[in-house]
Amino acid sequence: MPMATGLIETSSALRFLQQLSKDFGQEAADGDREVCAEAAMPGGGIARMKADAQGLTVTLLSDDPAVIALSKRLIEGYIANCPFRDQLDHVEWVDRDGPVASFSDA
Repeated sequence: MPMATGLIETSSALRFLQQLSKDFGQEAADGDREVCAEAAMPGGGIARMKADAQGLTVTLLSDDPAVIALSKRLIEGYIANCPFRDQLDHVEWVDRDGPVASFSDA
C-alpha cells in the first residue's frame, strides 16, 4: 500500500498539529512526550500526525498514489499559509510502496 512520510522540523509542531486536527475535525490525543492525531483526507486517504521535540511528522496512507499526492499538496499548502509558520520552504517526503498492515508497521 502506498505511503508517504514527511517531517516538518519546527518549534511550532504542536500548534500545527492542533490546527490541522481542528481543520480536519479531529481531536489530538496527548501522550507523555508527543501528541498524535489521525484524520481522513479527501479521496479516501488517512493522515497520521505526530508532534514531538523533533517537529511534526505526517504519515499519509492510501491505496491510491494520486490521493497521497493530493494529500501532500494539501498539507504543504496549509503549512505555507499558516500564520505562525517558521521559515519553511517545503516538506521532505519519503515515499514507500510496500505492504503496510497499519501505521505502527511503518
